Amino acid sequence: MNRFLIALAALLMAAPAFSQNITGVENHDAKELAYMKNMYSKFSKWIPDGWYLDAVAEGDLDGDGIPDAALVVTDVDIYNLEDISKPFESKFLVLLNQGDRYRVFIDDDEATARGYGARGIVGAWVYIDKQVLTLREGTIIPGWYTNALYRMENKRFRLIGSEDYHYSPAFLDESTTSINYLTGKCSITKDNASGNMKPVVVWKKLKNNRKVYFGESTEGIEC
Repeated sequence: MNRFLIALAALLMAAPAFSQNITGVENHDAKELAYMKNMYSKFSKWIPDGWYLDAVAEGDLDGDGIPDAALVVTDVDIYNLEDISKPFESKFLVLLNQGDRYRVFIDDDEATARGYGARGIVGAWVYIDKQVLTLREGTIIPGWYTNALYRMENKRFRLIGSEDYHYSPAFLDESTTSINYLTGKCSITKDNASGNMKPVVVWKKLKNNRKVYFGESTEGIEC
């Protein structure tokens, strides 16, 4: 009985501390929070001590039919910053599932480097669908976001597409630039959120298109 009470007390004491390892706890509903806690527990081995799980996704990335994982972790709860001028660290991790263990494929602190902007914190999200990894960054308050889409090629992640969205609250103007690096084509869509104009889409051919892999610059490639 004494062992049971000690174990129960330890569990209760650990619960609050554990929940603090998820960013923006108050922003999640019960189902989302339970999922994030489960993911934190599953991948805690790769999360530095004291860091927070900010975003996570599971899905097959290398075509072996086994779910892999992508994570974004930070050294602070970015949604509850006491001092917005204080810089924080962020990491983007990709873990490939070997069946009996995970292997770190990407451990990068540049892809999700962000801070606090005019419209709030710059958030990061990850998605995996049909062997395509999407890394998104943007402000919580509508303003802008970028999507970078990657697919495994020759044991590296090749950038196959991107999307840049910008919104002007003063004029309700929206602009989206979508790039397909595989076809070498891109489109620029201009719209007005007020509904006073129809979306205008202009298709173009990419200038200076080339293969770009994760971590490489797209400088010089223009729509």
